[in-house]
Amino acid sequence: MWCAMAECFEKMDRPEDAIKCYLRAEGNTDREGLALGKLARLYSAQGKADSAAHYYEKVLARKDQGAFATDADCVEALLFLAAYRRDNGQFREAEDLCKVLLDAGGVAKDQVKAMLAEIRQLAQHASRR
Repeated sequence: MWCAMAECFEKMDRPEDAIKCYLRAEGNTDREGLALGKLARLYSAQGKADSAAHYYEKVLARKDQGAFATDADCVEALLFLAAYRRDNGQFREAEDLCKVLLDAGGVAKDQVKAMLAEIRQLAQHASRR
């Protein structure tokens, strides 16, 4: 029910209310597994990268536990987290996430290769300082 209400708020362009509903859904053990990915996307759209990263990490943790995360949700989470780690100077972690994405294959492969090259370049530049 909370996810359904949140989706209505999203359609009404009321992201703060949608977030509140998704948080309630997650707090009440979201059985369909929708809330985590939706929370991550909403926070990302609002420019709240730390909050988005928190929920994307939960998406991956849920997948590791064998529960409800789709492969598309995981790819989205890995892409976001790789960029987030890169932007925060955590180059090794970002590179590791990119390697997981490359091993998985799929449509994001070219994007991941470009990000990986950028991460390696940034890491070299940072090590020279």
